[in-house]
Amino acid sequence: MGKKHVAAEVTLRRLAAIMACDMVGYSRLTGADEEDTHRRLKLLRQKTFGPRIEANHGRIVRIIGDGFLTEFTSVADAVRAAVEIQQDLLERNYALALEQRTYFRIGINFGDIIVDDDDIYGNGVNIAARLEAMSEPGGIVVSQAVFEEVHNKVPYLFENLGERSFKNIARPICVYRIIPSFPNAAIASNFPTDSLPLVAALPRLSIMVLPFDNLTGDPSQDYFSDSITDDLTTDLSHIPESFVIARNTSFTYKGKAVNVREVGRELGVRYVLEGSVRRTNDQIKINVQLIDATTGSHLWADRVEAPTIDLPELQDEIISKIALALNVELINAESLRGLRERPNNPDAVDLTMRGWSIVLRPHTPESLREARQYFEKALELDERREQAWVGLAETHIFEIGMMWSKDVPGQLNLATEAIAKALDISPKYARAHYLHAITLRMKRKYDAALAALDHALDLDRNLAPAEAQRSLVLTYMGRPDEALAPIVKAFRLSPRDFNLSNWLSILGVAHLQLDNVNAAIEAFLKAIAANSKLAQNHFLLAAAYEIVGRREEALVALAEFLKLRPSATLPRLREEYAGSDAPRFLHFVSRLHAALHALGLPE
Repeated sequence: MGKKHVAAEVTLRRLAAIMACDMVGYSRLTGADEEDTHRRLKLLRQKTFGPRIEANHGRIVRIIGDGFLTEFTSVADAVRAAVEIQQDLLERNYALALEQRTYFRIGINFGDIIVDDDDIYGNGVNIAARLEAMSEPGGIVVSQAVFEEVHNKVPYLFENLGERSFKNIARPICVYRIIPSFPNAAIASNFPTDSLPLVAALPRLSIMVLPFDNLTGDPSQDYFSDSITDDLTTDLSHIPESFVIARNTSFTYKGKAVNVREVGRELGVRYVLEGSVRRTNDQIKINVQLIDATTGSHLWADRVEAPTIDLPELQDEIISKIALALNVELINAESLRGLRERPNNPDAVDLTMRGWSIVLRPHTPESLREARQYFEKALELDERREQAWVGLAETHIFEIGMMWSKDVPGQLNLATEAIAKALDISPKYARAHYLHAITLRMKRKYDAALAALDHALDLDRNLAPAEAQRSLVLTYMGRPDEALAPIVKAFRLSPRDFNLSNWLSILGVAHLQLDNVNAAIEAFLKAIAANSKLAQNHFLLAAAYEIVGRREEALVALAEFLKLRPSATLPRLREEYAGSDAPRFLHFVSRLHAALHALGLPE
């Protein structure tokens, strides 16, 4: 008998575009309501995925629980289908409450695949799955091969994310993120493409406050840690451009072991705040930690302690203090992220964040000019970015306020125009109203300035600078006895504020008007320790020393002032400190003039 010949099995291969899709947070959603989640996924497959894939000449190869594997013969068709799917989902989500919204990640690769009946395998498929896993909720990530095929054929922007290494893939792959346009103007205005380079367009300052742990050991005290979580969630939502996960979603994690990176991926947030509350008979301790949900790294931590007896009065203040500190930390974190991820291609949001990260530090003439350049560049890219207009106004106002301006009327006009543009875009922007109050004070419209500050604080109770400005306005009005309470509140709300030196200066002026000269000297010394480059604190200290007969120390302080302001004269200082006919204020200015004249400041 002859030998039997067995035909070798032929492996069928072909080039294809593979799209992998995966539902975000599927396990959590099924845990909350398995039947409803399955129903929603089935409906999406029938009403969104199926029609869009079919219309673009693709086919669903495999349904994998909460995801789909899809094949296209055309790379452009695959990209177009992905964008249309994400846009459909975005418009659908726009009409839903946060907890009802559904997000998918999508990865697309173009490469060689193995075909087995109706199924597909191989590295081309594996890479698509790895790209899907690295996408953010609502996002689309593609390989270099896809980019090279379609970047000049489709009307979408691509952001280069650099080379990435993937498990079981031999060589690193250059990957890109797609930034599609929005067909619906109403949707675009609520989910601006420059807030996040993703279809889902969640703001960059996206955060979830996990339920604070009650460490007292007494479940009856849960109400207090829960109220801390609630209040912080509310206060953080006042940060401009923030996206804060609602408390109903947050509390689904209560009492559970939480993987912060998984939470970030499931909910599409960049930051997670976690904390604990320990309450004893006489003291409460609150610990908070800000975590980067994309890396799991700890960015900031703080502890707040207060006597239990004062808690009813202090609780709002404690929450405000934490929220204020977080505002600064989030802006700094996003500025650094932008520098790291887009060092050579910053967008308007990046530039605005970089400007604010500089403004929210102790000021120098150089730092204010640097920040202004960032805001101006941001506005060249997006003239309706109100945060940039407000930042621009702030640089002009502080340059005037620090006595560094060489054109006070010109800079005041520029600040006024910038504030008007910010309020035209966002009429309830609290910081814009606060800056408007400063311009009114500079124009000697004190009653109007107080009204503007009241409005700013109604919009944002955490706006510590508005409390400090209220104190300053009251000193100009000759009401120093009323000025102490708001400046003390500003210190309590933001004890490590970048503007501490200015606030201490205001406190010192109030004490000088009240003839508490030693208290004023202490305030001016602390102000100089906080920022020695602010000239006014040196001449105020010199005058205070002279008033109490400490001539030698007064001369040293005046010499330090003249190093910073070598051309200063008494008439110029009188002009800068003019602005009120209130008898108490005029008496204060007269004492300053007499003390500085006695010290030899030139006429």
